[in-house]
Amino acid sequence: MKKILVILDGIVAKKLMQRIVETNTADNSYDVVYMNDAIIPEQKASNCTFYKFDPTSESKLAMVLDKDVHTQVMIALNSKDEMLNVIENIKKEKRTFQCLF
Repeated sequence: MKKILVILDGIVAKKLMQRIVETNTADNSYDVVYMNDAIIPEQKASNCTFYKFDPTSESKLAMVLDKDVHTQVMIALNSKDEMLNVIENIKKEKRTFQCLF
């Protein structure tokens, strides 16, 4: 089973989250970081854990990264600058991630 960190914000993020829930298999487990409640689908998958905070916060993101061993990261944010900031924060914490953009 893969542990995947998903960091979401915006319209594309909402569609991505819906797709994750619709194609849900027991093969993966997801930690989802989000800022806006509109992203969260009505039907939540049992293998998803949700965290509501600003993912650009290095200290808050570090708490999730320290929690579990993630094998992949998916990031869908509205702002390129925010996305680059999050990537840098992840690189500071972990050196072995496979990032999907």
